[in-house]
Amino acid sequence: MNDNVGNHIYDIWGTQIAASKNLMLFRSATLGYVDLTRKAGTENYGGIRPSCWINAIPASGLVLVPDGSSKCHCSYQMRAWFALQGE
Repeated sequence: MNDNVGNHIYDIWGTQIAASKNLMLFRSATLGYVDLTRKAGTENYGGIRPSCWINAIPASGLVLVPDGSSKCHCSYQMRAWFALQGE
């Protein structure tokens, strides 16, 4: 997950993807991700959910997820900011 530059957001087949050189993040009911340094395929970080538009940002070895509940009417919103750090 360590990447200091080159973060991008893609829209592939209607799915918003935020990516760095080692990590792709997207909505997959929860926070879905693909760690590009391993061959584990799609994984999910359960219990949290990005907003309707991807708001998970890979940055300098962290995943930053600001509150995305504004104007969202989904049944399981998380009204918090949080950061995730790899091992």
